[in-house]
Amino acid sequence: MRDDTQRAAAGEADFLRRYLDDAGESLALMLESPGFRAAFAEAAPERLEPYLVNLVAQERAFDAALAVDTQGHILAASPSVEGWNLEPRDFLPPAFTRGAEVSPPFIRPPGQPLVAVTQPFREDGEVRGMLVGLLSLERLSQATTPASRRFRVQVLDRRGLKVLRDTAPGAPLLGEAHLPDALSLELLRPGIGVLEAFDAADRRMLAAEAPVEGTEWSVLVTQELVVAYAAITRMSAAVVGLVLLGVLMALLLSQLVARDVIRRLDHLRSATAALTAGDWSQRVDVEEDDELGELARGFNEMAARTGATQTELKEAVRAREEFLSVASHELRTPLTPLKGFAALTLQRLEKSGDFPERERLLKALRSMARQTERLTRLVDDLLDTARIQGGRLELERKRLDLVPLLREVLERFELRTESGVTFELDVPAHPVEGDWDALRLEQVLTNLVSNAVRYSPHGGAVRLSLEAAETHVLLSVRDEGIGIPPENVADLFRPFARASNAQARHFGGLGLGLFICREIVERHGGAIWAESPGPQRGSSFHVRLPRHTEPAASASAA
Repeated sequence: MRDDTQRAAAGEADFLRRYLDDAGESLALMLESPGFRAAFAEAAPERLEPYLVNLVAQERAFDAALAVDTQGHILAASPSVEGWNLEPRDFLPPAFTRGAEVSPPFIRPPGQPLVAVTQPFREDGEVRGMLVGLLSLERLSQATTPASRRFRVQVLDRRGLKVLRDTAPGAPLLGEAHLPDALSLELLRPGIGVLEAFDAADRRMLAAEAPVEGTEWSVLVTQELVVAYAAITRMSAAVVGLVLLGVLMALLLSQLVARDVIRRLDHLRSATAALTAGDWSQRVDVEEDDELGELARGFNEMAARTGATQTELKEAVRAREEFLSVASHELRTPLTPLKGFAALTLQRLEKSGDFPERERLLKALRSMARQTERLTRLVDDLLDTARIQGGRLELERKRLDLVPLLREVLERFELRTESGVTFELDVPAHPVEGDWDALRLEQVLTNLVSNAVRYSPHGGAVRLSLEAAETHVLLSVRDEGIGIPPENVADLFRPFARASNAQARHFGGLGLGLFICREIVERHGGAIWAESPGPQRGSSFHVRLPRHTEPAASASAA
């Protein structure tokens, strides 16, 4: 029983350590966000607050979150702290360390017991501020753990023996812990200890203490000695009785049905293994009208239905891929001469002399050329989607310098003066080479820049940057456009997915471009993701590509 109590204390201490580590990691992940770091560096409350609100929503342990400078002045906070009158001494650590810190407990209105978990915000190797998450001790007390199901669990702050967690019903928090002298001395010793002591009601208790690593917290689990050993006695008697009964029944039943049951189960096992391997024709003989017979009938029905479903599914997928491929080719066939005729006619008309209706014809032909080009891109997207889903998208990897490719893509967009968008390019002065497919990466860049131009306002700026490391490169395309709602960011790279604000404004497109970009990037062994502070606040798309590694396998979307 002493070992059980000791394990319960150690397990509770481990739970609290992981609870605090998870909170600290959530803060650290937020500090890695480029958008959040930029807003923190600029001390912009209106940009910081959405990140803090999102942090509290995602990390349920936090009641509130703050961004403060090194003096403890609050730069921004989640709305839940309004009226709390927080003081820097509540959450500011005595010294700025490289990792998370846990503050002493404090109370803020309306009677809310809290502790603060802090992570330093560093820029250029210096601490510029702190990201603070406020943890509710009431919520921590309500958490159910293996130890709390059997023992009374108390978590104490050794700096003042304040109660931080108490699983006893109605127990107050942040009051002083009234402990026997033996337990108080045990809290001052390092390591895990178990002892017997008398409580205030003169009841003999079994108690164990364990420190929470990296904090000033200690876990104390207690149980009345009579209750502890009574449970063991009852459990021992029950276990002995069950074991004897089980042995007797096993001996009787094994003589009657063991051979037959084992034989029939072996047939069912063999059929299940064959079914798992893809043999949908497997069936099991129904020998008797008993439980095993019902199981055999159920297996046969399942095998039949699963086989039929698999056949229908494969046929549906094949038909869909065939339709996409055939439809795309059929659409492309008339588009090629139409595009050529439009370009040739426009070229001749531009070189011809002036005549009535010349400008109207030029305008109409230019519009026709643009729409033909747009339709060609849509058909190409359908063809690429069919290749991806059919597993036929292949890469031709060669040695490639990305810097000229980025300049070429950006120059092509700069020639389209009708967009009214300015472009900025930030690339290294030296070549950035790697083993990539030039045409496919050009397709990715064109798609990302085209989206940035499409969703940017007249006069907005599109920024294209390239960062090179020894093993990988990072491409980024940023715009000042309509932004992305937070609930749409995760789904942008699915086939036919579009953000809700893009649909509401009737921007064109099938929603296949980003899906194709993701497949191309992942086949290069890289990753692509999007970031946006929210609607009307622009967006950023980032592509991370390895320079020399082999691409990871990518499953085509169904």
